[in-house]
Amino acid sequence: VVVLRDRLSKDVVICGNTHLHHNPRHEHLKVFQAIVAVRQLDITRQYYATLYPDNAIRLLFAGDFNSTPDGPVYELLSTGKLSKSSDCWRLDEDMVASDMVLLPSGSRLVNQTGTDETNYTRYRGSDGEERGFAGCLDYIWTDSTTGLHRMAPRPALELLTKYEALPSKIAPSDHIPLLCELYFQKT
Repeated sequence: VVVLRDRLSKDVVICGNTHLHHNPRHEHLKVFQAIVAVRQLDITRQYYATLYPDNAIRLLFAGDFNSTPDGPVYELLSTGKLSKSSDCWRLDEDMVASDMVLLPSGSRLVNQTGTDETNYTRYRGSDGEERGFAGCLDYIWTDSTTGLHRMAPRPALELLTKYEALPSKIAPSDHIPLLCELYFQKT
C-alpha cells in the first residue's frame, strides 16, 4: 500500500498492488485474498479520512488478479458481493459456502481498464494451435470518484502472434502492461 497526496488539492490517493494466487482450482482462495487486500485498503482509507476530513480520499487497486471477467474475484470486486451459490465454493470439499461482502459499506470497485481480448497473457498461435491461456487477468480498479481519461494502446495481436507467446522479443513479461491516465471527479 502506498499513500499519495495531491500537492494542489491535498486529496489523498490510497494505492494498492497485488498478484493473486494463480491456480484456477483455487478460485475461493483468490476471493479471500481479494477481500483481505481491499479491506486493508479500506482501513487505510478510513484512517486518512479521519486525518484529513476536508479532503477526498480516493482508492486505486491494480495488479494481476488471476481472474477472468466471468470469474468470482471479478464478480466480487465489481458488484461488492459474491453469492454462496458461486461455483468457486465447490472447488474445495471442505469449504462451507458463504455469501461474501467485499466491504461492510456495500461498496464496489470500478474496473477502469476494460476486459477486452487484447488484455491477455498467452494465446493461440497463428497456426491455431493452443499455446496456453488467452484472456483478461489484469485490471486497474478504483472507487467511483475516479474515471478513465484514456488507455495507452496495447500491441496489435498480429505483432504479438508473430512471436507465438509471451514473453517474447517485444514483450518481456507474460502480461501486457496496462497503462492509463485517470482523472479525479470533484467530491
